[in-house]
Amino acid sequence: HARWPALQLSEKYTDTSVFCPAGDAVCAAEVQEALKDQIIAHRGADSYVDETVVAIDRKNKTITTESGQVIPYDKLVLAVGIWTNKVLRDMALPLLPLVASVEQNTYYAAEPGREELYTASSLPCIIEHNPSPEPQMKRRGGYFIPHIPSGTTGVKFGM
Repeated sequence: HARWPALQLSEKYTDTSVFCPAGDAVCAAEVQEALKDQIIAHRGADSYVDETVVAIDRKNKTITTESGQVIPYDKLVLAVGIWTNKVLRDMALPLLPLVASVEQNTYYAAEPGREELYTASSLPCIIEHNPSPEPQMKRRGGYFIPHIPSGTTGVKFGM
């Protein structure tokens, strides 16, 4: 493709695509850290990292940590990732629904001497949506993310 020499797209693909120059990719870990810092700085929040919560008292709005520290809260955000339902179960709180998904991510290193062709300033982010082949199935698709200097080396393909 003339605009993006690293891409080889079929005419069918380019004829049915939309390019949005405002699109971009960022490193999720950096965004998470920036948001946490902004919330703490401007909303009067506190962050407790690597603290095991052993009790949540929703009536008195307090949490108790494994070390015995009792921390009051107005609003509570639990950012516990894959352990969410375990934490909720341990606290006798309603569980969140489990959503199973199959994702495949592949990273490709840039060709030596051609690294600049694979950066976010040289390649678009691509998101592809396809109709599902069967009514009971979810929509299918994939994505392509150019190399992000603070992220994993290489470009990322996922589906």
